[in-house]
Amino acid sequence: LGNHDVYTGADQVAAGIRELTPIHLLRDSFVQLTIRDAPLWIVGIEDGGHGMADRGIESQALGRLASALPRMGDRIVLVHRPNYLPQIERLGFPLALAGHTHGGQVSLPMPVQHWNVARVMTPWTRGLITSGATRLYVNRGLGVGGIAMRLNCPREIGVLTLQPDNHDGVGE
Repeated sequence: LGNHDVYTGADQVAAGIRELTPIHLLRDSFVQLTIRDAPLWIVGIEDGGHGMADRGIESQALGRLASALPRMGDRIVLVHRPNYLPQIERLGFPLALAGHTHGGQVSLPMPVQHWNVARVMTPWTRGLITSGATRLYVNRGLGVGGIAMRLNCPREIGVLTLQPDNHDGVGE
């Protein structure tokens, strides 16, 4: 869940998702999927809903879940705020998916479109970011926050194709 879900009432939002959809909501928890006979661990971190410019934040739940995960298999973290990236990298997760910024929503035109109002909150406002061995994808999403407009920042539904790493730098 994200910060707006917390403002609305996280338990009520979770109950609605549970009752009205087949979605398995991860609230500071993880689930194992099996793909081609190999485990894939999906970790979901719930947003605390506090603060906008939250640089340097850490999640106690993420640390706890990282310790509880088996070392065998790939791992993906679903986290609302991209500012958890340093902790995600330190804990050794190869991939994290985030949102929160709406991609900046109002941005300067090309080639500096990453200069946008979300830079107040985070240096990671949209797209694919690589930090050490960790990749973070920050989705622009469909909605808006604050003013009801987007400028040089179109809405996005991301479709990501994951490929296993065969440890020689070339995907299969």
